[in-house]
Amino acid sequence: CRQCGTCKVQMPKDKNKLSPEDQALRDHVSGLLPKMTKDAEHAIFQRIPKKVMALSQLIESDEWKIDDLGYVPEEKLPKLDDEQLRCAVNAGVKRPRVEGKALAGDSGEGEDEDGGVKSLVKYPSCNRLVMMFARLKTETRDCVDIMGKIKLWIQLLIPKIEDGNNFGVGIQEEVVNEVSRAEEGAFSLLDTVSKTLLARSKLVERLIKYPHLEDVRRCLYEFDEKECLSARLSVQELCNNYHILYDMITKNLDKIRTPRSSNHASSMI
Repeated sequence: CRQCGTCKVQMPKDKNKLSPEDQALRDHVSGLLPKMTKDAEHAIFQRIPKKVMALSQLIESDEWKIDDLGYVPEEKLPKLDDEQLRCAVNAGVKRPRVEGKALAGDSGEGEDEDGGVKSLVKYPSCNRLVMMFARLKTETRDCVDIMGKIKLWIQLLIPKIEDGNNFGVGIQEEVVNEVSRAEEGAFSLLDTVSKTLLARSKLVERLIKYPHLEDVRRCLYEFDEKECLSARLSVQELCNNYHILYDMITKNLDKIRTPRSSNHASSMI
């Protein structure tokens, strides 16, 4: 027994004592915080200011300006060229009629139930829109990476839950919410790209079926113009989110790093 020391029964080990393997894992995880802090501060003070400057210059560049909004003359509208119409004829597709007469080379076949043209004619993508989407996806990837590093760093700085003196904790949570909002907005842009391309492909399909209808051609042009403007506004929103987060974090940096002051208890006495 414990009093005489003659018993050979071993007392249970301390449950709170970690094995060497568990202690090594805990030390490894604790050692990640300095690296996360370094990555987050580099993102805040280096990457975000550079992104604000780069995106501001990008928006003002000629390739991203949308100044020609308004009526578009008929000759500028998208249409099938002679080669595409020739491919349609060779594939046995009915060409549009002029004054009720079929054009030369019309096979009389390939018309669907609505009288439109069915074809596998190759139609090009909007090069400007493809360029904008490529840059937008790159900026979205960078934004998600930056926001992820900042959010993880702040969440690891949140102290243990206690009663009172939680003003700094509230600031941390507010910044985390703003970072999460910017991160979710960036994720939604990726989904927008695929939906836009799918919607455009349906308009191109209508254009191939009804190449003689000016409204279909004008609809495709207006769609491309609208999506180019939407891509520009998306980049502007990314730039604004960077600017807002940089301003919020730098103004409250002390509270984010030290949410609870050490002399709080003594100041209450």
